[in-house]
Amino acid sequence: MTSEALADSTGRAGRLRVKPVYRRTAGFGTLMFMRRSSYVPIPETMRIHFGDDYLLHQQRHRNLTFSGFPVTTPMSTTTSDPGFLPLWDGDLRGYRAVAPTRFERRFGWEPKAARRLARTAKRLRRR
Repeated sequence: MTSEALADSTGRAGRLRVKPVYRRTAGFGTLMFMRRSSYVPIPETMRIHFGDDYLLHQQRHRNLTFSGFPVTTPMSTTTSDPGFLPLWDGDLRGYRAVAPTRFERRFGWEPKAARRLARTAKRLRRR
């Protein structure tokens, strides 16, 4: 792969990176890989919106994201259609009703710990 092929979403050339992700990011759900046995059916109460969020928070294993290369695709083509806007409130209520917290209970402490480690490492480098 060339460095141009590894440009990240900002257009800067980089290297392929894989890191844990705890919350949905821009473009999340564009491409998802998971074991078939890990797939959890999305409840019917979420007809258009929040399905990716539901899948993210129902996983037993740590979710990862990869970056360092461009992805060029029309984003939110379904959800930006004005015909689907009336479904937003109902889908939000459906998402909140199922309270997907398994992932947060298991991995919710990691982002806070990672921030603390990064601050400590930064202080130690200054010494």
